Amino acid sequence: MLEVILIITLVLLLPFVPMFIIWAIGAWGERRHIRRILEREAQFRGFPVSNLKRLPEGAQEAFLASGSVVLSADAWKTMLAGFRKIFGGRFKSIEPVIERARREAILRLLEDARSRGADCVHNVRLETANISNTQSLAVEVIAYGTAVRTRR
Repeated sequence: MLEVILIITLVLLLPFVPMFIIWAIGAWGERRHIRRILEREAQFRGFPVSNLKRLPEGAQEAFLASGSVVLSADAWKTMLAGFRKIFGGRFKSIEPVIERARREAILRLLEDARSRGADCVHNVRLETANISNTQSLAVEVIAYGTAVRTRR
């Protein structure tokens, strides 16, 4: 009797093992990326960033800085989004992907500005493009702004 219950349980659960593996790999990759983003954001805590068009007083040099990223949703999130397309509603599974892409693009913008000697970035703008086909969902985010070097 115990063997029959075990076999029935295995037969019922076995199809879900690949889905669990897909979910686990995607969740691990997302957590790892968020950890790296948080570490890099900590490096820019005192770095002024704004969407204001006016340059600060004492601006010595201004130049365009940019950062871009293309981020894809993992297979699990893509599958959930496919179900959401059928039934309609908010794409909750894709929202973290877009959030990570925005933060990554801004970090790349700040890294570009700092590497070229800027003290702050003004007039920051974000552009988003949907890059998807029938098999995957991906988003491109470009962050750009006016990097400013002030007198010191």
